[in-house]
Amino acid sequence: MKKKIVMMTLLLAIGITACGEAKAESSGENAIIEEEQVVQSEESDSLEESKVEDFEYTFLDDGTVGIRAYKGSAAIINIPEEIEGAKVTSIDGISGDSIVKIVIPDSVTTIEQAACWANDNLEEVVMGENVTKIGAKAFDLDDNLQIINLPDSVTEIGEAAFSTTAIKEINVPKSLTDMSQGIFSLSSLERVTVPGNVKTIGLCAFEDCKDLQEVIIEEGVEMIDEAAFKGDDALARIEIPASVTEINCKIPEGCTIVTPAGSYAETFANENGYTFEAR
Repeated sequence: MKKKIVMMTLLLAIGITACGEAKAESSGENAIIEEEQVVQSEESDSLEESKVEDFEYTFLDDGTVGIRAYKGSAAIINIPEEIEGAKVTSIDGISGDSIVKIVIPDSVTTIEQAACWANDNLEEVVMGENVTKIGAKAFDLDDNLQIINLPDSVTEIGEAAFSTTAIKEINVPKSLTDMSQGIFSLSSLERVTVPGNVKTIGLCAFEDCKDLQEVIIEEGVEMIDEAAFKGDDALARIEIPASVTEINCKIPEGCTIVTPAGSYAETFANENGYTFEAR
């Protein structure tokens, strides 16, 4: 009996020691994680930010300022709201290997053609609430760009504006009426909803989006142009409303077209041998 009691006491002691060691290891791991988070936070806080004197600019006919180039080496580009007392309304020439983030203020209404393109290290764009026009190729070839917001003030987006980016999801502005040629081609989009204010999904709009799995097209869209989904091999499901009366593109093999019974899209699916699902 005494042997059993001694044995149980030893086992309990070993168990307590083991638990203590596990707890110590866990505490150590938590301490390491917290230390890493602090380091990352300090690194983020220490990123150099742009200064007004780093920009080249011109005065526009309406008395506002248009930024035409960035000449600094900062990681975070804060577009100024004003320069020399005049409001900044247009940006262009924002490029540089050091750039990881661009912050665009509410004063800006126009992002010019190729304004921020080919920034290899750009990861995030914070866009002000009054941008109305985004020029062609504005963010094209920003192949590490993952985060960007598009305000509902945007009414025009040029060709290939977000082509060859790492964007996985996007909010399509509710005031946009046309999705231009190649607007999101070669991007990393996984799912997208096209709102009903968009009337036309343009030529090659989502071409070669290899990760695109689902597309929801809302009531109000009328036409899907050629090669809109060409090369989107992962696309498994596309919802097409009754308002669509013209489809000029092929749908990837294996993709199911979900559409109201009796709609143009159902006829299109049946005539071309696509899988159809009524909703």
